[in-house]
Amino acid sequence: KPPCRPEIAPMFETVARRLLAGDFLCPYASPELHAWLLDEAARAEIDAWLARIGLRLALTRQGTAFYAAHAGIGSEERREAAETFREVQQQLRPMVNFLVLAMRATQDDSVLMPGSLLEAAALHAAIDASPTLRQELQALAGSLRGLSGAATQRTLLDRLLKLFADQGYLVLANAQRELYRVSGKVEYLYEVVDFLIEHAAIRSDEDEAEADDGPAPGHTEPLL
Repeated sequence: KPPCRPEIAPMFETVARRLLAGDFLCPYASPELHAWLLDEAARAEIDAWLARIGLRLALTRQGTAFYAAHAGIGSEERREAAETFREVQQQLRPMVNFLVLAMRATQDDSVLMPGSLLEAAALHAAIDASPTLRQELQALAGSLRGLSGAATQRTLLDRLLKLFADQGYLVLANAQRELYRVSGKVEYLYEVVDFLIEHAAIRSDEDEAEADDGPAPGHTEPLL
């Protein structure tokens, strides 16, 4: 197989490194890398390389972000997947609560979607004008380690925005205006929410059946 064309090799390496780091490549957080992956030949090239190390190129449900996922599930892959899932679960409630808070503050449900913009100053003004939203902001900060001791409400909001940007759910689109954009990674967050809701319903049905009939033969506790 001939080597990568010189103009493609640097992009391939960057995309590969970002995927291996667990990044989600979307048009808002990584426009150039995402655009490169829209090319069928580039996707095939990356996918073939990932397959050699037991991974595959995956896409969020709505098709906004690319990420690396396990090609198959063995004991080691299950362990890594469980660890990743636990990390997302820890981020899930604070991030969802923050997006709901932002939606209520701006009175715009589109902030829950990838590509939506959040302006720190406008968000702070809306929260500051509502005692209820101020309490919700404080409660949200209290659930996150290291944020509850912020000196002012604006400092608290700024730290939250930076935290979620560091986690990859927000992108600083304009530093001077303190303008953030919701990234495509939020779609993966919603997939995890749906998964938890679905399996909670299944688990509830199983528990009811066990209460009526006793434990099913061969029943074991779930790994996650």
